[in-house]
Amino acid sequence: MKRRAQPQGFTLIEVALAMLVIGVGIVAVFGLFPAGLDASRRTADETSAAMFAEEVFGGFRAKAQVVPWQSFNNIRVPIASSDLWAAAATVGSGSGTVVWRNPADTNLVERALRYELAISNPSPVLKALSLKVYPGEFGPTGSGAEVYEFYTEIFRRGP
Repeated sequence: MKRRAQPQGFTLIEVALAMLVIGVGIVAVFGLFPAGLDASRRTADETSAAMFAEEVFGGFRAKAQVVPWQSFNNIRVPIASSDLWAAAATVGSGSGTVVWRNPADTNLVERALRYELAISNPSPVLKALSLKVYPGEFGPTGSGAEVYEFYTEIFRRGP
């Protein structure tokens, strides 16, 4: 008796199912790219806001040692990295916009931030600084806007 040869290869249904599984996997991987890009943008915005807050609070801490304590709420401090931020950028109580320019080509804006700075006096020897930073040069600043909030207190020793 002769045996029949077993057919070799895949059937059309097996190939179609394999392609379906691969297609679903590829679509899922491509679906992760926008989420990754958004997370990367938010991380860059948060890092820039934190660097800006560090510079602002550092400037106010330095000025607290040399300006009269009564006029502290009305001072403006320069941003430390003047080679990166727009020329003569200063920050004071209230709101404003600062622009971070490309050092190689000052016509290119790397990053822009809007801020709201509030200075309060919880006690005669203490100043409380509350800084809200909004990413981007334009956009909403009210409820629902992306905002990074920072807070510090400055204690004055002596007169």
